[in-house]
Amino acid sequence: MAQEQPTNYGEQWFAEAAERWGEMPVVIECNLNALKEMETQINKRGLDWKQLSVLEVGCGAGVLSLELAARVKDVLAADPSAAMIAKLKERQAKAGVTNVETLNEAIERTEQLEPASRDIVVISLTLHHVAKVEELLAAVRHCLKPGGLFFIFDFERMEDQSNFHDDFDTTAAGVHHTSGYDRALLTEMLAPHDLKVVHAEKSFMMTIPKEMMDQAKKTESEGHGHEHGHSHGHGHGHGHGHGHGHGHGNTGPFPILCAVAERV
Repeated sequence: MAQEQPTNYGEQWFAEAAERWGEMPVVIECNLNALKEMETQINKRGLDWKQLSVLEVGCGAGVLSLELAARVKDVLAADPSAAMIAKLKERQAKAGVTNVETLNEAIERTEQLEPASRDIVVISLTLHHVAKVEELLAAVRHCLKPGGLFFIFDFERMEDQSNFHDDFDTTAAGVHHTSGYDRALLTEMLAPHDLKVVHAEKSFMMTIPKEMMDQAKKTESEGHGHEHGHSHGHGHGHGHGHGHGHGHGNTGPFPILCAVAERV
């Protein structure tokens, strides 16, 4: 009998990356940059942080979720990688954080989300890992309160629309969109789901560590890239072996776009 293959696209890559994910400097830096941008956007709207319920999609090892937990009412941290969720729970217990709930699932199954229950949804360096984008956006609309905010952090589309991922690692790291995003593209994607883009600007720069690219090469060479329905972008500030701008092995730096959409 043939050995059953992993069901998640890029599953092996993320399982192997989980152990070190929350301690990687680039992951921490990107998460703190995303948090700083969220603080700016939330504060200018005069929102009360302690009343906010947050969903993080593709939470990885929980770097951003645990930072947010210290500021908000509660966090639902969702990720399809069991290894990443296990690492998040380990870090959560060590920190004594009690207001983070985890969901080891892709969130497209909207029946598992309470409707209009979240003030904030954030997806950081994960959207390009999502295969079923329409289903994801429908789920975001489903769980966001009217007037709630949807934060997207991801690679900014380059003028020549070149790829940010090397050819070798798109399978290994579960990448479905390789040319980045801009305001026009996100507006077109989000509008059918009652999500109105109100902000979209370059937020920070990200350089991909060589170890991420090396891990992606190793994973692909071992034949671990498999089809998956949702996201595996993790912990934001991920990077997942990203590379490619104008040549194989390019590690950046790459501009990271912050887009904010309101649920109308």
